[in-house]
Amino acid sequence: MKNEIPKYNPEEIEPKWQKIWDETGVYTANLASEKPKYIAMSMFNYPSGAGIHIGHAMNYTISDVKARFKRQQGFESYHPIGWDAFGLPAENYAIKAGVSPQESMTTIIPSYHKQYKAMGWSNDWEKEISTHLPEYYKWTQWIFSQMYKHNLAYQDKRMQWWCNQCQTVLANEQVIDGKCWRHEGADDPLVEKKEVKQWFFKITEYADELLEATEDLDWTESVKTAQKNWIGRSVGAEVKFVVEDKDETITVFTTRADTLFGATFLVLAPEHEMVRRITASGHKDQVEAYVAASTLKTEVERQAAKEKTGVFTGAYAINPVNGEKVPIWVADYVLVGYGTGAIMAVPAHDERDNEFAKKLNLPIQEIVAPDFGSPLPGAVDVTGPVVIGFDPNTKEFMSLINTRNRMRWLASGGLNDNEDYETAALRELREESGYSNVKKLIKLGGPTYSYYYNSNKDSNRRSFSYMYLAILDKNEKSEQLLEPHEQYEVQWGPIENIISDFEKEPEGRGHWIDGMQRAKAAAQAYLEGNDYVSPTFTGDGVLFDAGRYSGIPTAMAREQIVADLAQRGLAKEK
Repeated sequence: MKNEIPKYNPEEIEPKWQKIWDETGVYTANLASEKPKYIAMSMFNYPSGAGIHIGHAMNYTISDVKARFKRQQGFESYHPIGWDAFGLPAENYAIKAGVSPQESMTTIIPSYHKQYKAMGWSNDWEKEISTHLPEYYKWTQWIFSQMYKHNLAYQDKRMQWWCNQCQTVLANEQVIDGKCWRHEGADDPLVEKKEVKQWFFKITEYADELLEATEDLDWTESVKTAQKNWIGRSVGAEVKFVVEDKDETITVFTTRADTLFGATFLVLAPEHEMVRRITASGHKDQVEAYVAASTLKTEVERQAAKEKTGVFTGAYAINPVNGEKVPIWVADYVLVGYGTGAIMAVPAHDERDNEFAKKLNLPIQEIVAPDFGSPLPGAVDVTGPVVIGFDPNTKEFMSLINTRNRMRWLASGGLNDNEDYETAALRELREESGYSNVKKLIKLGGPTYSYYYNSNKDSNRRSFSYMYLAILDKNEKSEQLLEPHEQYEVQWGPIENIISDFEKEPEGRGHWIDGMQRAKAAAQAYLEGNDYVSPTFTGDGVLFDAGRYSGIPTAMAREQIVADLAQRGLAKEK
């Protein structure tokens, strides 16, 4: 047919245009031009003799698409090309081929040229880089020498993955199913953890500058968060726990010294040097088996594990703030390279510690309460329960309305002599709402502090309260037993209406709004036949059950506790 479209034949068309691209230098970037610059940088390939594979095709096509897109937008778009030719893969190939690395690269790189150009990528070949050439690596050596002169490069021993076949260390990502990524066949040996003397750079010296600079980067928030976590800048203190009946001291790094009263156990990383020394004789076999199993996991696998595991050493340490004995555990969610490789576990206020404590039935001691409202003059300290009603049949929530001013309220009050919070909650609910047949009383997590104005008693209050959800039948109401100053009517309805009213009222209802959100989650759990699990509070607040530090904001308590322990030689700022 006359109008038949010619068949596309890549062997004829693509070499033609690739030749034209080379001859005209269409992809050569003029970095001195006045156009805005864009560098589509991707990692340099390491030539190993095997040629490129589909992974290379994916990686370099992504950067090529970006380079072409920016070029069409009028940028001076530079798509670099280079070879990471001065490293282990190149050396291993040279050894296998029986030639020097320089000779092997001279043979291998030209074949990569053909493959890259056949892919049609818009690389700037005039600026080709090879890291095995002296004109490149002399600058690497110069940079290292400068860092060494300025005490930014140092040697130290660390546990690292070691491949006996490659005779080198491996990154966590290079260990796949317990084997080296370069040879993971059925007959290949497993890698192992080995103490290796190696060079380190003190990037921590620039942590503050790096964190500040990260904020201004034109990156997504998720990438910036990952960068901040990688930098890992933490300001805190090192705290010493004396091991009971041993001449040993475990030092932990913490950014939350204010939570020391809630530290109910210590955890050592499996690689921690003290594990063997402190483990009691009756626990050695179990601990050694756990440590051995942990060495087969990468740090990434250990951090990503959904289920926490650990083993008790049989040893105890003394909490320096209250003198209480705390058990010492070994668990692989603690990494030897972070801090000191040992942590004080505060399960009430740390999510990972909370998971571990619940899994192994370890004690959980709350000592930080969220703080709501702004300080009010002449505020009277009060403590007691707050109760929200819920009818699972109608899915309505119960609150109170003050008939004098139509303000929304909740059943609440103080503690009588020798009365606990739960008993007081049931009493206040009966008196103020008329409901006494409670199917189930659900505690909605830890306590809260709050400043607020009590319109019933015309006074400012500073409350410390626990909130409860009472499962009720709205039709089982009895007569209310109100005090003379109380004028409440019971109101049932959607929880959104209650929250909306609290949001409209004067400041000081934040703790009730927070409680209503927890009540909503608890009601849903009840309807689904599940137990309510309150969220772990990990933020700042005010201490309670913390001896003479109770009632102090956490930020202030951190400084005071560290200063007091420092006088006893048990802590120092870090």
